[in-house]
Amino acid sequence: MKNKLFILDNDYLFKKIFSNQKYLKHLLLNFFNIKARKLEYLNSELVKQNKDGKVGIVDLLLIVDGKIVILELQNLNRHNFKERILFYSPSVIANHCLTSGEDYDKLKEIKVCAIINYQLFDYGINNKVKLTVKNKIFTEKLEYQIFDLTKINITDKDTKYYELASLFKEKNLNKLILETKNILNKEILDSIKRYNFNREEYRKMEDIEKLMMSETEHYDTAYRIGKREGLSQGKNEEKIDIAKNLLNKNIDIDLVIDVTGLTKKQIEFLYEQI
Repeated sequence: MKNKLFILDNDYLFKKIFSNQKYLKHLLLNFFNIKARKLEYLNSELVKQNKDGKVGIVDLLLIVDGKIVILELQNLNRHNFKERILFYSPSVIANHCLTSGEDYDKLKEIKVCAIINYQLFDYGINNKVKLTVKNKIFTEKLEYQIFDLTKINITDKDTKYYELASLFKEKNLNKLILETKNILNKEILDSIKRYNFNREEYRKMEDIEKLMMSETEHYDTAYRIGKREGLSQGKNEEKIDIAKNLLNKNIDIDLVIDVTGLTKKQIEFLYEQI
């Protein structure tokens, strides 16, 4: 029996579970009221437009009934969340929302759906944000939808989101097994258990968790005092060590880039060394 059991707040487990279309459709409907009929997974790496551009990697990038959907899980307050999702939006639009020669009226709708596990808003579980000018919506083509897990009381079984949110918040899997009634939530819970008791998958989740704990220790201090060369160098060395461990366990390169914050060139160089 493992000392710690992982739930859906683990980034690696989140992506693994919701690579299953049935479970993803269930999540989109329950958290974001998106009734997905046809769903397609896209490459989650956002290709930069020039050599000096920045590469971005989202958790899941989807086409849902002809609309582009970015799905993000954010557990840690990096203090740049708003800027980051703004960066993602035009990058996705440039890569996926219009093809060469198409008229602008063919531009696909894009929705950024984020599940956050820290307080961002003072109100509301499900927060919708659109670009506005003088209190008028600038465009219906772009929408941000933020689902705030911190607003969910998992001791209140009458809460609309109780069961599914519990899979992100409740650490006691035995309690979840006893209390979960919905068939799909039960299936997701069974998958969570299988990953926890699979030695190789558990190690991958554990490595992600260690990185998140390391980042949690550093972020608030770094945000207050600013970047200092010594601290930055120390963190970089630590991230390189974690990246090497992840690559040794055959974790996907895109995911290693995502969780470490290292560049694709850095990861590829480490991969060649290994």
